[in-house]
Amino acid sequence: MTRTSRKSSLHQQIDENLKRVFEETLQQDVPDRFMDLLAQLRAKEKAGDAGPAVPEASSLTETTDQTGASDAGKGLGS
Repeated sequence: MTRTSRKSSLHQQIDENLKRVFEETLQQDVPDRFMDLLAQLRAKEKAGDAGPAVPEASSLTETTDQTGASDAGKGLGS
């Protein structure tokens, strides 16, 4: 095997592994703690503490999944 073909084979393996990990990440749910924080923000908005609009969970899930976030809300104070 030539050096170029070994390098190409290695790159192909890396690409496949990265794609697999990314696909697995896309399947993860938004963490409960993060969803709780969003619910708190929405409640404050409705109470008149107007701030920027908080996206719906369905649109957030798509955005969060594409960024690969896993436990983004854990460890934050209320």
